[in-house]
Amino acid sequence: MPRKGRKPFEVKLGKDARDALALELARALDDALAARTASEIEVEYWHTIYEQGRTRGANNSPWADAADFTSYLGTQYVDVMRSQIVKTVMVEPVWTVEGYGEAEKQAPFVEEFHQWQMEAEGFQQVFSRGVHLALIEPYGVIEVYEDTIKRPVRSVQRVALALNPDGTAQLGEDMKPILQRGPNEQYVQVFDELTPSAEVEVDTYEVVARGPRERTLPYRDYLQLPGHARDKAELWGHAKRFWRRLDELQERVKAKVYDQEAVNELGNDDERASENTLAGEAVEVASKDGTDRVEKELWELLILRDLDGKGLRWFVVTLHKDKRQILRLQYDDIGRPRFFPLVPFPRPHSTQGYSYVGHKLITVIEEHTAWRNMLADRAAMQLMAPLKKLQGALWDPDTEPIGPKAVLTVRAMGEIEAMQIPDQTGPVVERIRDCERTG
Repeated sequence: MPRKGRKPFEVKLGKDARDALALELARALDDALAARTASEIEVEYWHTIYEQGRTRGANNSPWADAADFTSYLGTQYVDVMRSQIVKTVMVEPVWTVEGYGEAEKQAPFVEEFHQWQMEAEGFQQVFSRGVHLALIEPYGVIEVYEDTIKRPVRSVQRVALALNPDGTAQLGEDMKPILQRGPNEQYVQVFDELTPSAEVEVDTYEVVARGPRERTLPYRDYLQLPGHARDKAELWGHAKRFWRRLDELQERVKAKVYDQEAVNELGNDDERASENTLAGEAVEVASKDGTDRVEKELWELLILRDLDGKGLRWFVVTLHKDKRQILRLQYDDIGRPRFFPLVPFPRPHSTQGYSYVGHKLITVIEEHTAWRNMLADRAAMQLMAPLKKLQGALWDPDTEPIGPKAVLTVRAMGEIEAMQIPDQTGPVVERIRDCERTG
């Protein structure tokens, strides 16, 4: 569990040394962003393929309202592969425990405990989402962390009154009865009507989250440091991007998580005026009518460094990359990496992997998409074949539109003719089936 009484800067570094560390980490993040094996536009395109979104635009459509059928192969194969991986891992029990000696008889209880905790934490859903991202992006990342979150809750309690030796209620300066408090400064509740008490509205802090938790991180919001590392042994840091509102930052300042001066240096400008889905589609962002609701883009880094002269150890750093501001620098409670990339198809000499959609299936998917659109476009031309009109003919399509029961005025039967378009349905269907077999 996180330690109590923490400070934003547990490592004693001077202002100049802290600024130099912020500059070094910001440059490392920029280098890692530039060294990625896939751009954000490519990853958005791969998610669009999985969602069978529109891939034909105004520039590559043969005519208005032409077919736009994105291949379903990416969706089909990702869903099948994800299902197989999840069913292979998420068996019951997920972990097997072997005991030795006297501990052997405790093994079934340990297995059941871990199975219960996995279900209580909802890890199966997190793992499924991580595998899903790993099949579409170069890797999917699962973050394991510990957290304790308290929220104030108002309730009505019957609280005991502080009494004088003669049994009368003690009064305060405002001439109101004084309520009893326990050793932890909490009000002493009573549950019988015989004890002198009063009903009051009390704000108590309840724990809404405590202990280990997991979440998935998309490719665009996670970096490994250094970005040019070829093996896990070369990594000295992990970084994730997230956003916080100013009121949330101030709340963490009061909790001694972030430094007040560093938060003030971030300013009041909004850094998240827009947002996109993983497929690049715009998401409406709620209007921010107050400065407390503006959001700041931050990076949380887990770095393996020697900052206190006692040897390499893991530190947690919260950094604003663009403004080179460190909000906190603390010792890591866990003491080991807690970011676990899932890489089903590893890339040689790299810590990143190949995308199942973007590297393994992309040519088959795009070929399948092209043939499906060609078949639909050809069928549209056959069913609604263009007309050939003799120059100078009497018929005007604007005044006499063609349709059922239409009467067209012509001088000769050859003035208007339908174009003869050969039927290529059979060969195109065979090419589509060939793409599916290839996939």
